Amino acid sequence: MARTKRDRAAKKHAQEALSGSAAAQPARRRGQGRASEPQDEENGAPPRLEIMNTQLADLLAQLNQNPRMAAALADVGAHNHPALGPLAGLVAPPAAPGAAHDPESDEDEAENRDQILLASLAACRKNEAKKEMLMLMKDGIKHGLWRRIKIIENLDVRRQAALILLEILDFKSMQGDSVKAVQAQDDWLAIYEKHMCRLLNELRGYTQQRLKTLVEGWYRNHGNTMPRKDLLLALIKRDFPIQEGETPALAQDDYDALKWWFTEVLPIAAGNQVDWQKEHYGYMTVQQGHYPNQPTKLYVTDSTEAIAVWIIENNYTCWPAQWAAKDEHGDLPIIRKAKTDDGVEVTMANSSVS
Repeated sequence: MARTKRDRAAKKHAQEALSGSAAAQPARRRGQGRASEPQDEENGAPPRLEIMNTQLADLLAQLNQNPRMAAALADVGAHNHPALGPLAGLVAPPAAPGAAHDPESDEDEAENRDQILLASLAACRKNEAKKEMLMLMKDGIKHGLWRRIKIIENLDVRRQAALILLEILDFKSMQGDSVKAVQAQDDWLAIYEKHMCRLLNELRGYTQQRLKTLVEGWYRNHGNTMPRKDLLLALIKRDFPIQEGETPALAQDDYDALKWWFTEVLPIAAGNQVDWQKEHYGYMTVQQGHYPNQPTKLYVTDSTEAIAVWIIENNYTCWPAQWAAKDEHGDLPIIRKAKTDDGVEVTMANSSVS
């Protein structure tokens, strides 16, 4: 049943890719009686339509190496479609019937990602974002990009973050520096770079909301007070005095704060449910806990701890004000509006609880 679903999905992706290319076929036929399509006057580059067809043919050729995909591509005529123009027929022929199926592996997963890439690049011509690509991006941001970049400060940082995400997603069709690979990357960036920025901001907002709920628990348990700012600094610097005695140890309050930071704050600041959980903090230190066989790839980066402090300090006064308002007016509905019923702009002076 799973293989049948994959076969249908492969056929659907191939049909979507061809529909985008076939739409350009009538335009070429109308221009057959005129001179050939214009070249770039400066560097003699081929016209954009030819580049897209070359790119499409190359992607189809790669997908055609898989017996299951080859059958689906041949089914819709993708291996010799006239929309490919002079490139028709250059794609490898479908595999012979009865060819052995490769076992599920990391290579199969990479092929699935490239299937999504193929459909996404076809959607680029329509200026649309594909849901499947956005899901891949969201996963890559949570489990990779977030460890390195958490705030997009300007366009340069946005481009850097987008390229890091592409490195994480590791699309085969973008490997190397060929014209087709560069064109595929440029098409992806044109559509999905801004979506990457939005998804990263959404993850930071989700992380902030979870930290707010956690810090409220601290606030309630410590006489309606926030964690002291000097305590936050001591937590990330691990700067606590050791109490003298027969068994030197931390003061109880310092120990409780450090435990709260390691076991509750950092699992949220990590941005996912994998990087820093009980199976990590129960058996390794924050400074040395790393991915297997990758000693430089820490589970918790410096920026992960820093973003937690940054979020708490940025909301140091507004969160307690919101919690106090909830305590005082918790039985009243919240109405968010910018103007009164009379059309007057709402200000602190004329605002009211209704």
